[in-house]
Amino acid sequence: YLQVVNSPDHHSNERLEFLGDSILGMITAEYLFYNNKNVLEGELTKMRSWLVNKKSLAICARALHLDDHLLLSFSAKQSLQRGNDSMLADALESIIAAIYLDLGFDAVRRFIIDKLLPIMVQESLVHDTNYKSLLLESVQARGFAAPRYVVIAEEGPDHEKQFTVEVWVEERCMGTGKGRNKKD
Repeated sequence: YLQVVNSPDHHSNERLEFLGDSILGMITAEYLFYNNKNVLEGELTKMRSWLVNKKSLAICARALHLDDHLLLSFSAKQSLQRGNDSMLADALESIIAAIYLDLGFDAVRRFIIDKLLPIMVQESLVHDTNYKSLLLESVQARGFAAPRYVVIAEEGPDHEKQFTVEVWVEERCMGTGKGRNKKD
């Protein structure tokens, strides 16, 4: 949208995303720490990663109808309609930071715990879908070194890039996958 308006009065939300991401991570960690007293650190870390990720943030953003209020360029709007959740997740992180800056820590904690975490828990803790973590655990349990991920192709324009990545264990390619970003 900044490219469309080309005005010094409009600013990117990237700095707010940075702050919001940290606030969300900290409050989620605190929530998990106090509500899962018998869970060890490694499991708490997994639980936090199940909750705080682009997919769960996008689900929250949609539940809050945030997508109805974003100012987007034509191509960004099309990308959002095609399922690019990154913009929604980034916008929600920006809102978290804005709440913190405008209303303080207690208000942002209430927002995250009352509005976001119930959605995240319902949607994200159903399955362990962190396949990278599951693969790492499986490989290490068998005595092998951590898997290596190798990008073998990048195709398409920057706003709609398609990555092809191989995963290697020891000297063997275990699989190949494609996605809109390297994590996918």
